[in-house]
Amino acid sequence: MLDDYKDGQVIFYNVLSMAIKNNKISHAYLFENKGNDKYVEMILSFVKAILCPHNYFNNKKCGECKQCLRIEAGNYPEIKIIEPDGMWIKKEQLMELQEEFNKTAIEGNKRIYIILECEKLNKQAANSILKFLEEPNDDIIALLVTNNKDLVLDTIKSRCQDILILANNELKFDSLMINDVLSFVRVLENKKRDTIIYTKPLWLTKFKDRNSFIKAIDIMIYFYNDVLLFNLGRDLKYFYDYYDDVANINGSVDEIIKKIEILIENEYLIRYNLNLNLLINKIIIEFGG
Repeated sequence: MLDDYKDGQVIFYNVLSMAIKNNKISHAYLFENKGNDKYVEMILSFVKAILCPHNYFNNKKCGECKQCLRIEAGNYPEIKIIEPDGMWIKKEQLMELQEEFNKTAIEGNKRIYIILECEKLNKQAANSILKFLEEPNDDIIALLVTNNKDLVLDTIKSRCQDILILANNELKFDSLMINDVLSFVRVLENKKRDTIIYTKPLWLTKFKDRNSFIKAIDIMIYFYNDVLLFNLGRDLKYFYDYYDDVANINGSVDEIIKKIEILIENEYLIRYNLNLNLLINKIIIEFGG
């Protein structure tokens, strides 16, 4: 059930449940998996919430009806899952999908295809899927999943709504690095744009290269995920040892989600060789409003 993730995967749950509630489901999503071994189950919970014949918000038994059980068992005809055939996802697999989805639906009014490890689409397959994404049908929803968003074509990323799937286990970051990042966050939250003067030099001294910079941004993403949980009155997922730091962050739920979106967006820019000095300036300014 989608509700199973309202605590541990706040962004995943909030964005997708609100899309269903407001009947504003995107035609294409790109899920970036940050090391969660249950990511397929998570995505199927979203699929069930879309296709379940009962109203998701009025019937909390979603996941137990006949249709949901068929989805769970993998025998619902309007769902197709594609994964790499060897090292790559090949054009033939996408052509088969297109041929199948050009037929009239057997059941329901929505059809969904899921592409696992979409970064492994070969060039021909990627071009084929672009046609699907560029000219979406109202009854077809694309769910693409990647373990490495850097390897996904920009033309595909630009046509999908991004959803982050956080790791489902303890953070594997050095405690010293966490303390360094939180020292920066404390000043960032209190000094806003003045952080450029106060602690930017510290950040650039501690996180000199792109790999350490990305890890530091990841720590901030997980930290603000816990801030979001705290604001929603739920138990912390990752930073329970830093409860006071979490509790001292002010802001509405929408403001915190916006900060997480800023971090995700800027983490991607690191891969495009944006100057790290300019990038940390950009983050500070955007956080400061």
